[in-house]
Amino acid sequence: FMILGQLVQPPTGNTFDDSTIIGAAGNPAITALTVRSGDVLDALQAVNTGTTSANTGAGGADLYTLLQHGGNGGAAQTLTIAAGDPIVAISGFTGLWYGWPCVLQLTLTTRSGTTYGPFGSMSGSAAQTPFAQIAPAGQSVVAFSGTTLTVPLAGGSSTSIIGSLNAVFG
Repeated sequence: FMILGQLVQPPTGNTFDDSTIIGAAGNPAITALTVRSGDVLDALQAVNTGTTSANTGAGGADLYTLLQHGGNGGAAQTLTIAAGDPIVAISGFTGLWYGWPCVLQLTLTTRSGTTYGPFGSMSGSAAQTPFAQIAPAGQSVVAFSGTTLTVPLAGGSSTSIIGSLNAVFG
């Protein structure tokens, strides 16, 4: 049903790119990340923490809670990323989920080698293609860009999932 639905209702999607916002803030590190996943990667929402010149003297930190990209499907897991151990690599699989092109699975790796994930069981998937993006020396993942897709579900409802994903380094 879902594959045949693509003939009648082609995928709709949106692009996202948090690099401008995070770049304007000085590329602060991701300190928390909420990942929603089930069969595939449903959504991501990053929180970055940094200090700007406006509050350097106050000793406080600025929090930048970015928009959630994707839908509310799957289970939510909030990760706390240790200060001084930023995410330096993302990896996983892209492919087809019931015929829809998307990010099937995501794993995050920090500078010390700590891994988070994998997120996404890849159930119902086909044509799995591995991907990996590694930060240049001295940089880390500070944001994400990509696309989301709204896909139909059995029973007539729909959900939004991550169609493509790229790390933004800074």
